Amino acid sequence: MKSEEIYLLLCLIKKHGFDSEFRKKIVEISEELGVSTNTVSSLFSALKASQCIKIRELYALKGRGKNCYELTDKVLLSHDDFGILPKVMATQNPAIIRLLGNELSNLLEKTQPQINDSDGIKKRQPFRASNRLFLTLLLLHSNELGVIEEMSSTRIRKMMGYISAERFKSQLTTLKKLGLVKRHIAGMTGKELFGRTKGSYYLNIEHPFLKDSFEVVSSFLLDFNHIPYDYNESTEVTCLIHAYRDTRDINKKATHIGKLNLYQWSEVMGRVMDEFSTRSVIHLFRNKTFHDHLHQWVCQVASEIMLHPFERITDIKVNRCSDRFIQLLSLSKSVPLTKQQKVIEALPPAQRTKRLLDDSLFINDVLSIDDKAEGSALLYWQHVVLTRLILTLGFNMAERYKKLLKLSGLGEQRINQCVVVPVAAFEEFCFQYTIRFTLGDGKRQNVKLLVDKDEEVTLLIAEKVQGVDPKISIQDIKKIFVPKLASQQS
Repeated sequence: MKSEEIYLLLCLIKKHGFDSEFRKKIVEISEELGVSTNTVSSLFSALKASQCIKIRELYALKGRGKNCYELTDKVLLSHDDFGILPKVMATQNPAIIRLLGNELSNLLEKTQPQINDSDGIKKRQPFRASNRLFLTLLLLHSNELGVIEEMSSTRIRKMMGYISAERFKSQLTTLKKLGLVKRHIAGMTGKELFGRTKGSYYLNIEHPFLKDSFEVVSSFLLDFNHIPYDYNESTEVTCLIHAYRDTRDINKKATHIGKLNLYQWSEVMGRVMDEFSTRSVIHLFRNKTFHDHLHQWVCQVASEIMLHPFERITDIKVNRCSDRFIQLLSLSKSVPLTKQQKVIEALPPAQRTKRLLDDSLFINDVLSIDDKAEGSALLYWQHVVLTRLILTLGFNMAERYKKLLKLSGLGEQRINQCVVVPVAAFEEFCFQYTIRFTLGDGKRQNVKLLVDKDEEVTLLIAEKVQGVDPKISIQDIKKIFVPKLASQQS
């Protein structure tokens, strides 16, 4: 089936279910659901051929009468390779219900004119049936915070009728232009890091069309309104990639350790590098194509730390970590699957035997890192140091958000779920810092800190300006991003 036919099938299943008759002319179905008459005829022909629909002709005294249609549950066997139809029938997601009812006016296309297709049927542009199908699939696979993780473009293309990679990109571009997808982290295959990864999608849950589908999700946004500061000039991972380039000895084709030891880290790093040696892992930051996945990893770790009352990294214990947190700190997170065995087998016999029997020892190594690990040339210990570095950056990021929430008056709230949205790309200014979360009391809180060109900071809660005494200043924000050294505080 083509994308448009799959979309139409979902619409009919959602509206009529199985074994329930509906009477419509093809042209009426076309107009109601925003597809061409050719699409309707093609779908019904395919369903009839697979005995998934019963069609009964009704005669009229004058002209051609309506047909009576009845979908059967054979559709599940013949046209549902991915188990989508039961989810469609069960969902109460408001946005999905609107999408499958073609109810898009005043939400997506307030100013878009309608044009006629080749059949003379008015169709909304640019949000076509295939676009509606794409967004429906993302919503069906989204978690409560509007995030779809570990979903490959290949799988989506298959669910949309085996569309081409080029058409997939076009579909995604349309959703981005309409503001429905806030961030997309593309899947990739890394030989040195990660291995084969799948894509992630962060829906824009503040979009008018999606907002009521995430009505219990709270959010915090710090928006610098395109005003650059030293501490928002890039992501932490961008700084590490730049550090690799800046300390590279071209003649020896290796990192100049002296330069690295004296490297002046950007304020973006929040002083966390003052006591962290990267000499054994800086080479892992030579490839900028890893940026998005490394940055997302930092954000994922920060999201988990937001759920715990850890005051310092040494407070983290394996038995206090969630399964999700353990997965983020495991060897399998950074080492490609095909290389994990070799990485462990390269260890000395005593270390190798223990770690082959107990994979949780890797996390213990990360949490109890020492100078020996930081200086080791063995791949295993390099990945221990890399994971500890990501944990350190994630911990610093989480602390920053906790302090920003406290500054905004939300410091005492218990957070049940959280996601830090990895908004910025490689070498981009981080003008927006945003997290989504659910609160223990189930209430929704939408908080914004807006910085204007005069460096005035405005606090908004539920889009209403709040009077704060003392007034929040840009210096308050800088202190959170770039805390003073202990020697400066005394």
